[in-house]
Amino acid sequence: MLKALQMIGAWLSRALMTLPKWWRYEYKDFRIIIEQDGHLRYFRTPASLQCAAVRSAIVAASIAIVILVGLLAANLTLSSTKSRLEESHRAIYATLLSDSTIDPSLAPEIDMLGLAKEIKERQWAIQQYIGFSANAINEENQSLMEQLRATNLSNRAIQVIEQASFGGGILAGGEATSSSFTENLLPDSLVKDILKNREIHDILRSLPEQMPLKQFEISSDYGIRRHPLTGLVHFHNGVDLVANGEDQSIYPAKAGRVISAAMQHQLGNTVIIEHSHGLRTLYAHLEKIDVRVGDFVGLDTILGTIGNTGASTTGTHLHFELCVGGFSTNPIKAIRTAKNVQQIKR
Repeated sequence: MLKALQMIGAWLSRALMTLPKWWRYEYKDFRIIIEQDGHLRYFRTPASLQCAAVRSAIVAASIAIVILVGLLAANLTLSSTKSRLEESHRAIYATLLSDSTIDPSLAPEIDMLGLAKEIKERQWAIQQYIGFSANAINEENQSLMEQLRATNLSNRAIQVIEQASFGGGILAGGEATSSSFTENLLPDSLVKDILKNREIHDILRSLPEQMPLKQFEISSDYGIRRHPLTGLVHFHNGVDLVANGEDQSIYPAKAGRVISAAMQHQLGNTVIIEHSHGLRTLYAHLEKIDVRVGDFVGLDTILGTIGNTGASTTGTHLHFELCVGGFSTNPIKAIRTAKNVQQIKR
């Protein structure tokens, strides 16, 4: 094919080079004498007619050459486009067949309608699965929200935990955005439910995992009470726990770092631990303190032993507080709910 094109190109080049010569050629009149039945007949061809005929032929030939070159160029363009389309089709087939039940070795014989039907069936199955998943996540979110409300965490406390996790979230009034779903591969409602589910789980996982005493009884609950010293009604920011058993040791409610371990006038020997997500726990009235500021403590670390130091007249007990972003919350309800959720996830 290439050799034939080269030959045609060489011939066209020679023909084009001779055209100016014939265009400028000086033609002369000539006559043709024909004898017929003893009579002579004369046919005269004037130079102007010869020049007009040759030049018309040159013009026609030039037009034909231009058309021929154009057709050749169009043919080459179409061949190149066809080649690219075929390559694109092969790539599409390879992509579609990579996750298909059709044998790839039969690619040239594949019925496109059959392949499209299989893709449509898979799409329908995916939509069904997405629908079932959306219902399941929505039901789980409703259950988790009920448990989250059972922790008695304030909206402000929830916002503090969300900001520590995501910089703000949909529970705090933010938008349901995530780089994992930027292409809208899933319905917006499902994306929002998935993010909400993740945030609720993160909030509940961020809460303390255990009570500071292995066995205990609650001697004074969280909330409004009459102060045992002054007799005045006030808000009790924590709970008072009495050890019920031989183990008098106090353990962290959640792993964290000790930020205070000292004697305070009202609370006596006090340990304050800073946890993740803006959480802090406080342990007061200890008999002795076994940790120092800066120590990282785990769930099995002994902070000290239960005591009756500071302004305490109710006997040996532990005053225990849970604060989120500086706001106190009921540690009993928060830990009980979070522990239940965390055990289910395990």
